[in-house]
Amino acid sequence: MTTLIPGQRVQVSGAAGTVNAEVVAVETPDTMPEIVAAPRLDRVREIMAEWDIVEVAMIRHLHRGRPVTFCALRHSSGDWRDLREQPLSITVIHGEFEIRDIAEARPA
Repeated sequence: MTTLIPGQRVQVSGAAGTVNAEVVAVETPDTMPEIVAAPRLDRVREIMAEWDIVEVAMIRHLHRGRPVTFCALRHSSGDWRDLREQPLSITVIHGEFEIRDIAEARPA
């Protein structure tokens, strides 16, 4: 079961600072799709099990006016980490929230 939902607005804090962002996609190891030219999915799932990963989230935010997407990994303990295993704090933003829409940030 995932704790985040695509489209949610979140605040993410980590080693690089704090950003307001949007959850783009969320998967569990069991629901991850096979990707052409990527390592075999069964091997990826083995590694995620070894690392105790139970949720993977793609999160997008604006950096200097340009969209940036990164991956967050949740361990079974509930702790979120980035791909360098640095701790992340992810908090869902409830209610009204002002942020430039990612689509508006794209050049025409």
